[in-house]
Amino acid sequence: MAMPKSLPLVMVQLLMTLSMTLAGQGYSTACPGGQIKSPNYPHNYDDNLNLHWTLTAPAEQRIILNFTKLPALECCCDFLKIYAGSTADHEPIATYCSDKEETLIASPGNALFVTFSSDETVSDSGFSATYFCLDCNKYLTNPTGEISSPLYPDNYINDASCSWLIEVPEGNQILLTFVRLELECDSDKVQIYDGKDDGADLIVDLCTYPSENAILSSSNTLYVTFTSDSSTTFPGFLATYTEYTCGDVLTDSSGSFTSPNYPGNYFSNLNCEWTIRVQENCVVVLK
Repeated sequence: MAMPKSLPLVMVQLLMTLSMTLAGQGYSTACPGGQIKSPNYPHNYDDNLNLHWTLTAPAEQRIILNFTKLPALECCCDFLKIYAGSTADHEPIATYCSDKEETLIASPGNALFVTFSSDETVSDSGFSATYFCLDCNKYLTNPTGEISSPLYPDNYINDASCSWLIEVPEGNQILLTFVRLELECDSDKVQIYDGKDDGADLIVDLCTYPSENAILSSSNTLYVTFTSDSSTTFPGFLATYTEYTCGDVLTDSSGSFTSPNYPGNYFSNLNCEWTIRVQENCVVVLK
């Protein structure tokens, strides 16, 4: 007897459904980001659930988990727990059974393990959260740009360790200007080094606006670090940078030139030259 032609397709569909059902107790996901939520959200979740999600980022990055809707769970029986790392082998860093908890979680390392369990009694609409991977170390080569603390203008994360290497073509300098700087001065700071890494000369160590709002490198590289501890956080900082050249070649028959930032104070680390060229038989007069 000939087998119906549609049977292989039916068998494939059954296998796919079975595979998804067996894998439904745990999910693994990675960068760049996405969403996790309780089953049936925004409708009530099922009874007797035991789910987990493993969120991972590259080794030097962090996971930022932001709850768009927190669960109003039965605190006796239904739990949402967040663990640092990729397992639940240690104490959770957060446990939710109320919609009054902190909505933002930053992983201490490059992974978070999220578990959700329910019993057979009352259920709720559950939770929804988005996540993304935070790369806190950057190499910048554009002639202009900006750098900021993680999550700016919102409060930065605890235990941050960020760095930015800014490099422009040789012969130029880098002018860094702070638009905002608001840190916990006891333990959080921005450090600026005059070179390619933290082995270069330290220009300044900041938690509030520097006396000179703009900082100029002596060469074509500038290295900036930001660190925070595990306590209070603030909005952080925003700074802009630009490739800077001091001096010029002047060929017009008349004109003017000034020290950098005039009439404000000129910057440190300056070495400026102006060359004035005029037609033969002409004399240059400075006044």
